[in-house]
Amino acid sequence: MYLSIKADIIQSINHKRHSRNLLLLPLSLFYAMGVALRDLAFRWGINTIMDYEMPIIGVGNLTAGGSGKTPHTFYLLNHLITQRGLPTAYLSRGYGRKSTGYREVSIQSNADNSGDEALLAKHRFPQSRVVVSESRSQAIPDVYHSRPVHQVTLLDDAFQHRSIKPGLQILLTRFDLLFCDDFLMPYGGLREFRSGYHRADIMVVTKCPDNLTLDEQAIIRDRLRPLSYQHVCFTTTDNKSPYGVASGIAVRMSEYEKPLLAIAGLADNNDFFEYMRMMNDSVICRGYQDHHAFTAYDIESILSTIRHLETESNLNITEIHTTEKDLMRLKPHIHLFEKKGIRLVVHPIEVRDVTLGGPLLLDLVDHYADYAVQQAMSAFPEPPSPDS
Repeated sequence: MYLSIKADIIQSINHKRHSRNLLLLPLSLFYAMGVALRDLAFRWGINTIMDYEMPIIGVGNLTAGGSGKTPHTFYLLNHLITQRGLPTAYLSRGYGRKSTGYREVSIQSNADNSGDEALLAKHRFPQSRVVVSESRSQAIPDVYHSRPVHQVTLLDDAFQHRSIKPGLQILLTRFDLLFCDDFLMPYGGLREFRSGYHRADIMVVTKCPDNLTLDEQAIIRDRLRPLSYQHVCFTTTDNKSPYGVASGIAVRMSEYEKPLLAIAGLADNNDFFEYMRMMNDSVICRGYQDHHAFTAYDIESILSTIRHLETESNLNITEIHTTEKDLMRLKPHIHLFEKKGIRLVVHPIEVRDVTLGGPLLLDLVDHYADYAVQQAMSAFPEPPSPDS
């Protein structure tokens, strides 16, 4: 029975495995040499690794996008803020932004100067300090400036940024393409060798089916080969109720039309488009590269597509369906859609833990946070007040 389940799981994963171009394999060998040299530089101390005494959690992966880093970072932020009441900060590089250097993100920021993910983090968690910087190690002291030492800082997409050693390192890997089945870029999607997983404290298998059984999870754990200090968790992604956007403001929707046109610019657009096709198998999907900066030309092209569909297919398109991350980059152009009587319908997603037979991800994060906060407060005691 166990072997039958194992075969079914491996077949399911292999069926979804990305196609590969053998012509790219020689390029991966050159890439491997660069990765090996960088790894040696850290091992031999040529590249410095900073180990801060403040509570820092890193969320990242071994592959080039698509494993759900930002939704999982938001999942942790929401828990630490709402359930634990801890001061938090979010630090990322700010992918897709046109600015450089250290920047603190505000509600009034835009995707051009902060990046879409950081801007979304600020909108989702306005009470958190949200910072973007190319150099996370140099940014950490500024992130804690005038903030309590027990502030928990989450690093989004920081697994390869080894200049910082987080107190808790979380590694994500997709259910349908585990890192142990992948290869180095560009033949595969790995940014570094598979052995890099040794640096993780927790491995999270993301985008799992809802009905993953205890035996199936045990098989995947075996395939990941966790070391004695590592835990393995499993999560899935739920699609939440969509909302409309009017004049740049989110508006609750009592009803909405089945999607006729959907646009997305994510690391992997397939998940969103498959969800759209579940609601309407004839939906038109337009995909863009991750962090694509929408221009007036792009908007006119989208509107032109709508005019064509209305003329050729006798459709009446009044809504465009998209993601929260894309909304951050579409906001400057919303007025162009509204002029044509078109509103954006945004589909948020949420991470849910489906781990069986082991500790849940949030329990492990709580355990670390309790320890790290206490350590930070002991290492940097608050000065006595003048009245004491």
